[in-house]
Amino acid sequence: MATTPSWLDDAFKSAMEDFKKSLKNPSLYDFSKINSPDDVMREAAKIENEQRKTKTLRGLRRIEPLINGLKEYAAVIEVFVQAQPEIMSLIWGPLKFILQASSAVITAFDKVVKVIADLGTTLPSFKIYAQLFESNHYIRRALCLFYADILDFYAVLLNFLVNRRLNVFIESLWPNIRSSIANIQENMEHHKAIMTANVTLEEIIRAEKARKSTLEEYAHSQAFRESQTFSVIRNELNPHNYDTELADILRRSSVTSGDWLDHETNYKKWRDPTDHDVRCLWLHGIPGSGKTFLAGNLIQGMQHFNQRVLFVFLSHDDQSAGDTIKVLHSLIFQLLEYDVTFRPTLLKASESNYRKLKSDCSFVLDLLCTILNNTGASYLILDGLDELNEVSWKHLLSNALQIIEKCQETKLLISSREEREISLRLESKSIPLRVNSKNHQDIHSFVHLECEDIIDEKKRSRADEEICTRIREAIDMIAENSEGKHQGTLSDIESQMKNLPDGLDQAYGRLLDRIKIELPQGLRNVVRTILQWIACAQRPLREEEILQLLALEPGKPDFTKGPKEYRDIFQVCGPVIETRGDHVRFVHFSAKE
Repeated sequence: MATTPSWLDDAFKSAMEDFKKSLKNPSLYDFSKINSPDDVMREAAKIENEQRKTKTLRGLRRIEPLINGLKEYAAVIEVFVQAQPEIMSLIWGPLKFILQASSAVITAFDKVVKVIADLGTTLPSFKIYAQLFESNHYIRRALCLFYADILDFYAVLLNFLVNRRLNVFIESLWPNIRSSIANIQENMEHHKAIMTANVTLEEIIRAEKARKSTLEEYAHSQAFRESQTFSVIRNELNPHNYDTELADILRRSSVTSGDWLDHETNYKKWRDPTDHDVRCLWLHGIPGSGKTFLAGNLIQGMQHFNQRVLFVFLSHDDQSAGDTIKVLHSLIFQLLEYDVTFRPTLLKASESNYRKLKSDCSFVLDLLCTILNNTGASYLILDGLDELNEVSWKHLLSNALQIIEKCQETKLLISSREEREISLRLESKSIPLRVNSKNHQDIHSFVHLECEDIIDEKKRSRADEEICTRIREAIDMIAENSEGKHQGTLSDIESQMKNLPDGLDQAYGRLLDRIKIELPQGLRNVVRTILQWIACAQRPLREEEILQLLALEPGKPDFTKGPKEYRDIFQVCGPVIETRGDHVRFVHFSAKE
């Protein structure tokens, strides 16, 4: 038996390592016990018998050219390379797994058998070159090129067949698979030419590098084309990305909300992907109880643990964004950011049914469910359902519930106020968790952060430690009454402690009473105008636009005081309004109500 140069042995080992690294889920396979073509033929015979029973016989003789070609190849490397069992097992093992996996789906099996037959005609007759291998050590290196080509072919098919719902995705994924295999066949043709030429070792090494470069360039160009088409579709559909809203919520959240959830049995079941008893949670509570901050912190925590979470923050200021089809578009694109493998499914849907993809809610829902059913455990969070108008939230909720009915590994969390209509639709389909009966610690933490700000201010005014202690004791009462920031003297704080508002109506009422009492008539009119415009505008207004509106007087043909007024609208309106992004909004949509 010929002696194997160390560089040749290293080349085969390198090809094996590259193959194993290229597999999406290598733990699924054990090729070590499959060392001969007999193992493959027994599997083929078994598949034929099963197909004969179900009357789906597919003509497995088409794979014989590849089997015969691999037999010749195996015989050659046994002589000239002193092949180890692991090298031989990768010639036959993957092929058996490919036949086994593809036989479960007839359409996939037909396509796989056809490309196997094609590859069989591409392989050279290795026994013809046996004398050449014997006389030229360097030409033996070409054997490793074919070994790498064969493993490239196996890797493409194994990674394709690992999809759990192959019958659903085959038509959208197969064109790329077939194109990748064609690229591998081109490499094989080039490597056949190398064997018949009087090449040096350096030229063969260059061919190895060219093979890798060709595959990498093809993968890069294919990914680039898909990315370009994906971007075009995204620009046309313009799905809303809620990352900005999430970042804003987390920025404005003074404390990490929701630690109490970790002690809730039903929440722990919902969070556990292996538990299927609790699949829909409903977080509800009074306005201002921190539901949105809770949802934001929950999403951040799930992202930290690499859980697939899709989320939507709904707002009364942007009713159009709550349209069901826009929400579904957002969820699809969020999902495809997690796993680009299924982007061809979207591309195919766009090519064949663009109008439905753009406007047919049922079509888009089915597409989302198709992808979800192949991606494993996923979580969907809808915050602020009650902020939509009744028609919109009912339609959106109906579709969200359909998602968890059709997708058994998807779970849903809805956050809203406890409105009767929502309650009626969710009472038999969700587990309710009332936020404002559980969030005492969150409020306590928030109030104490605010307390330290007040104390720092008093210390700058030379308050001694006794006064600071009395302030802390007084502010401790705030947490019990679920209120926030109070400023003034110690007497002011203690006075406010005894007279906290009872509910949001009283809280907003006091703010408006303060405006009526403390502001002169002219400023009261300004405040009334500002609040009316914010409440009634069809879209959120920028501060610049509000200042221009203040310069208008009904009945006048033009600006009466200049193009805009110059004043601090936040100072005159108090804490009823705030800025989010570039827009002026009510501090909470309950203020508008």
